[in-house]
Amino acid sequence: MNESAYFISIMSSRLLLRIMKALDFIKLPFEFKSNPLAYSLLLTHIHFFLVLYLLDLSPMGRYKLAKELLLTPALTRTFLNKLQQRGLLQVTTRRHGHRLTEMGKEILQKYKKRFVPINERETIEEIVIGKVAYIIILRKKYFRPNLRVLELRDQAIRQQALGATVLEISKEGLVFAQSSPSDPYYRAKVSEHVEKLIYFQNPQVGDWCLLVGADNFYLARQAGIRAALFATSCEEVLQAISSRLGPCC
Repeated sequence: MNESAYFISIMSSRLLLRIMKALDFIKLPFEFKSNPLAYSLLLTHIHFFLVLYLLDLSPMGRYKLAKELLLTPALTRTFLNKLQQRGLLQVTTRRHGHRLTEMGKEILQKYKKRFVPINERETIEEIVIGKVAYIIILRKKYFRPNLRVLELRDQAIRQQALGATVLEISKEGLVFAQSSPSDPYYRAKVSEHVEKLIYFQNPQVGDWCLLVGADNFYLARQAGIRAALFATSCEEVLQAISSRLGPCC
């Protein structure tokens, strides 16, 4: 391949990546209006999980939720109203905002046993690209069959991540997932603080630690959640929710 052909190939690949990302955003209004609780691995599922996850941490108002979800206040209000109609959340007071109902907490538990988000802003430039990294522990017992590291990176990048690194919990410590002990880069070097964050979640040998880098915390978190939903076969959980709740719109 000559130099000009190589340059054209690279430019075509970058253009294709931009088109793929744009298509995900174009799909959002259509998917949201059809059934956001049953259509997996797009923005609506990320929002759905994040609403439950954030409200489980503490009650929150609509405008703060909109910022956390990277949605407009109007779209957030519509989404919250639908979830309230389904009995997943309730409004406490104007000051305290929304909080989960028992049904909402019950559904969230089905996700929380599969992966554990670590809700702290981290900079881990040594092993992941991006200004901010978001960390998620993926439980091995819930991995989809034949899960591969490249699949997780692809899911994260499609959600505007700049990069993703997957570490595995081993008896020797943190190692790069699906690498060989003979590889000189087998052992992963992270800061003592990050290592404490990971091991504080009591991971088991074989669990994966997903580190997703992006330009800001909110993008990194959404990309990480998308990859985690994919990695832990949450389509089954989402189908169960859909059949129980029916169409959202």
